[in-house]
Amino acid sequence: MKMKNISIFILLFSFYSCANNSSISVSSTPAGAKVSAVDQFGNNQELGVTPSVLPMDQVFKGGEQFKELIITKDEYMTERVIIPRSESTKKYKFSWNLEKIEQIGERFLAKDQDKLAGAIASAYSFISQKDYLRAESVLNQALNEFNNVSVLYDLMGNLQYMKRDYKKAYQFYKKSAQYNPNNSDTNKMIDKLKGIYE
Repeated sequence: MKMKNISIFILLFSFYSCANNSSISVSSTPAGAKVSAVDQFGNNQELGVTPSVLPMDQVFKGGEQFKELIITKDEYMTERVIIPRSESTKKYKFSWNLEKIEQIGERFLAKDQDKLAGAIASAYSFISQKDYLRAESVLNQALNEFNNVSVLYDLMGNLQYMKRDYKKAYQFYKKSAQYNPNNSDTNKMIDKLKGIYE
Protein backbone atom coordinates (compact mmCIF):
# COMPACT_ATOMS: atom_id res chain seq x y z
CA MET A 1 0.00 0.00 0.00
CA LYS A 2 1.49 3.37 -0.98
CA MET A 3 1.61 6.01 1.69
CA LYS A 4 3.37 8.80 -0.19
CA ASN A 5 0.46 11.20 0.16
CA ILE A 6 0.41 11.33 3.92
CA SER A 7 2.31 14.16 5.50
CA ILE A 8 3.45 13.40 8.99
CA PHE A 9 6.14 15.63 10.37
CA ILE A 10 8.05 14.63 13.42
CA LEU A 11 10.26 16.70 15.66
CA LEU A 12 12.44 14.75 18.06
CA PHE A 13 15.07 15.00 20.76
CA SER A 14 13.36 17.66 22.91
CA PHE A 15 11.63 16.38 26.02
CA TYR A 16 11.50 19.47 28.27
CA SER A 17 8.96 22.00 29.50
CA CYS A 18 7.57 24.79 27.37
CA ALA A 19 8.48 28.43 27.79
CA ASN A 20 5.67 30.89 28.54
CA ASN A 21 6.06 32.88 25.30
CA SER A 22 6.22 29.78 23.09
CA SER A 23 3.62 29.28 20.39
CA ILE A 24 2.50 27.00 17.60
CA SER A 25 1.41 28.61 14.34
CA VAL A 26 -0.89 26.41 12.24
CA SER A 27 -2.23 27.27 8.79
CA SER A 28 -3.74 25.38 5.88
CA THR A 29 -4.89 25.86 2.32
CA PRO A 30 -7.84 25.94 2.26
CA ALA A 31 -8.25 27.67 5.61
CA GLY A 32 -10.88 26.69 8.16
CA ALA A 33 -9.55 23.23 8.97
CA LYS A 34 -10.24 21.96 12.48
CA VAL A 35 -7.19 21.74 14.76
CA SER A 36 -7.18 19.30 17.66
CA ALA A 37 -4.50 17.75 19.86
CA VAL A 38 -4.16 14.26 21.29
CA ASP A 39 -1.72 13.39 24.08
CA GLN A 40 0.09 10.09 24.63
CA PHE A 41 -2.82 8.92 26.81
CA GLY A 42 -5.39 9.44 24.01
CA ASN A 43 -7.01 12.57 25.50
CA ASN A 44 -8.42 14.78 22.74
CA GLN A 45 -8.47 18.59 22.95
CA GLU A 46 -10.08 20.88 20.34
CA LEU A 47 -7.95 23.98 19.68
CA GLY A 48 -9.80 25.90 16.96
CA VAL A 49 -9.47 26.26 13.18
CA THR A 50 -6.73 27.30 10.78
CA PRO A 51 -5.13 29.78 10.65
CA SER A 52 -4.29 29.89 14.37
CA VAL A 53 -1.44 30.88 16.65
CA LEU A 54 -1.73 28.71 19.73
CA PRO A 55 0.10 29.53 22.97
CA MET A 56 2.22 26.52 23.93
CA ASP A 57 0.75 26.46 27.45
CA GLN A 58 -2.74 26.12 25.89
CA VAL A 59 -1.59 23.01 23.99
CA PHE A 60 0.51 21.52 26.81
CA LYS A 61 -1.73 21.87 29.86
CA GLY A 62 -0.51 18.90 31.88
CA GLY A 63 2.59 16.75 32.16
CA GLU A 64 2.46 15.45 28.58
CA GLN A 65 5.78 14.81 26.84
CA PHE A 66 4.30 15.32 23.37
CA LYS A 67 1.08 16.17 21.58
CA GLU A 68 -0.13 15.04 18.18
CA LEU A 69 -1.81 17.91 16.32
CA ILE A 70 -4.50 16.71 13.93
CA ILE A 71 -5.74 18.90 11.07
CA THR A 72 -9.09 17.84 9.58
CA LYS A 73 -11.40 19.28 6.97
CA ASP A 74 -14.32 17.56 5.26
CA GLU A 75 -13.39 16.07 1.88
CA TYR A 76 -9.63 16.51 2.56
CA MET A 77 -6.96 14.14 3.81
CA THR A 78 -6.21 14.39 7.52
CA GLU A 79 -2.77 15.80 8.38
CA ARG A 80 -0.83 15.12 11.58
CA VAL A 81 2.26 16.38 13.32
CA ILE A 82 3.80 15.20 16.57
CA ILE A 83 5.23 17.99 18.72
CA PRO A 84 7.42 17.33 21.75
CA ARG A 85 7.33 19.50 24.85
CA SER A 86 10.38 21.72 24.41
CA GLU A 87 12.07 24.55 26.26
CA SER A 88 14.62 25.10 23.50
CA THR A 89 12.12 25.62 20.66
CA LYS A 90 10.12 28.80 21.25
CA LYS A 91 7.94 28.71 18.14
CA TYR A 92 6.69 25.99 15.83
CA LYS A 93 5.21 26.89 12.45
CA PHE A 94 3.26 24.42 10.32
CA SER A 95 1.49 24.97 7.03
CA TRP A 96 -0.32 22.38 4.92
CA ASN A 97 -1.69 22.32 1.40
CA LEU A 98 -4.59 19.98 2.08
CA GLU A 99 -5.30 17.40 -0.61
CA LYS A 100 -8.82 16.59 -1.68
CA ILE A 101 -9.56 12.92 -1.14
CA GLU A 102 -10.61 12.32 -4.76
CA GLN A 103 -7.29 13.79 -5.99
CA ILE A 104 -5.34 11.01 -4.32
CA GLY A 105 -4.78 8.02 -6.55
CA GLU A 106 -3.98 5.19 -4.15
CA ARG A 107 -5.18 6.51 -0.84
CA PHE A 108 -5.20 4.40 2.24
CA LEU A 109 -8.17 4.03 4.52
CA ALA A 110 -8.71 6.21 7.57
CA LYS A 111 -8.33 3.15 9.83
CA ASP A 112 -4.85 2.57 8.36
CA GLN A 113 -3.96 6.22 8.94
CA ASP A 114 -5.12 5.93 12.55
CA LYS A 115 -3.17 2.69 12.99
CA LEU A 116 -0.02 4.31 11.63
CA ALA A 117 -0.46 7.41 13.82
CA GLY A 118 -1.01 5.18 16.86
CA ALA A 119 2.20 3.26 16.16
CA ILE A 120 4.15 6.50 15.77
CA ALA A 121 2.73 7.92 19.01
CA SER A 122 3.47 4.68 20.89
CA ALA A 123 7.02 4.49 19.57
CA TYR A 124 7.63 8.14 20.44
CA SER A 125 6.27 7.59 23.95
CA PHE A 126 8.54 4.57 24.51
CA ILE A 127 11.55 6.49 23.16
CA SER A 128 10.84 9.41 25.51
CA GLN A 129 10.71 6.92 28.41
CA LYS A 130 13.99 5.35 27.17
CA ASP A 131 12.20 2.03 26.72
CA TYR A 132 14.11 1.33 23.53
CA LEU A 133 13.23 -2.36 23.32
CA ARG A 134 9.48 -1.70 23.20
CA ALA A 135 9.95 1.26 20.85
CA GLU A 136 11.93 -0.94 18.46
CA SER A 137 9.27 -3.64 18.61
CA VAL A 138 6.48 -1.17 17.78
CA LEU A 139 8.50 0.32 14.90
CA ASN A 140 9.39 -3.08 13.46
CA GLN A 141 5.71 -4.07 13.46
CA ALA A 142 4.74 -0.77 11.81
CA LEU A 143 7.48 -1.12 9.17
CA ASN A 144 6.19 -4.60 8.30
CA GLU A 145 2.86 -3.05 7.38
CA PHE A 146 3.84 0.48 6.25
CA ASN A 147 7.28 -0.06 4.74
CA ASN A 148 7.32 3.09 2.62
CA VAL A 149 6.57 5.71 5.29
CA SER A 150 9.62 7.85 5.85
CA VAL A 151 8.75 8.92 9.40
CA LEU A 152 9.01 5.31 10.61
CA TYR A 153 12.57 5.11 9.28
CA ASP A 154 13.34 8.49 10.89
CA LEU A 155 12.08 7.23 14.24
CA MET A 156 14.06 4.01 13.88
CA GLY A 157 17.12 6.09 12.97
CA ASN A 158 16.60 8.30 16.03
CA LEU A 159 16.20 5.23 18.21
CA GLN A 160 19.42 3.64 16.91
CA TYR A 161 21.23 6.96 17.33
CA MET A 162 20.11 7.16 20.98
CA LYS A 163 21.36 3.59 21.44
CA ARG A 164 24.68 4.75 19.92
CA ASP A 165 24.40 2.29 17.04
CA TYR A 166 25.37 4.97 14.54
CA LYS A 167 25.81 2.60 11.61
CA LYS A 168 22.21 1.35 11.89
CA ALA A 169 21.00 4.91 12.47
CA TYR A 170 22.71 6.01 9.27
CA GLN A 171 21.08 3.16 7.32
CA PHE A 172 17.62 4.05 8.58
CA TYR A 173 18.08 7.76 7.79
CA LYS A 174 19.21 6.84 4.26
CA LYS A 175 16.11 4.67 3.83
CA SER A 176 13.91 7.52 5.04
CA ALA A 177 15.47 9.86 2.49
CA GLN A 178 14.48 7.48 -0.30
CA TYR A 179 10.82 8.17 0.51
CA ASN A 180 11.15 11.80 1.58
CA PRO A 181 14.31 13.36 0.12
CA ASN A 182 13.32 16.90 1.17
CA ASN A 183 13.26 16.31 4.93
CA SER A 184 15.96 18.69 6.17
CA ASP A 185 16.27 17.06 9.61
CA THR A 186 16.89 13.64 8.05
CA ASN A 187 19.39 15.10 5.61
CA LYS A 188 21.28 16.78 8.47
CA MET A 189 21.61 13.44 10.24
CA ILE A 190 22.78 11.76 7.02
CA ASP A 191 25.41 14.48 6.52
CA LYS A 192 26.50 14.15 10.14
CA LEU A 193 27.04 10.40 9.81
CA LYS A 194 28.08 10.26 6.16
CA GLY A 195 31.80 10.72 6.72
CA ILE A 196 31.86 7.76 9.08
CA TYR A 197 29.87 5.23 7.08
CA GLU A 198 30.41 6.05 3.40
